[in-house]
Amino acid sequence: MGDDHIVFSTDFPHPDSKFPDSVDKFLSLPLSDESKRKLLWDNCASYYGLG
Repeated sequence: MGDDHIVFSTDFPHPDSKFPDSVDKFLSLPLSDESKRKLLWDNCASYYGLG
């Protein structure tokens, strides 16, 4: 599937969130900065046609 077709999302800061540190945990994953950018922004922007 590849990192061109996946996005990252979280419900934080809702009080019922089970993972309030999910963004920090995501950022600490052994992924390239390019992949993290795709998962956090580029893929969503592309999906919604935001360029």
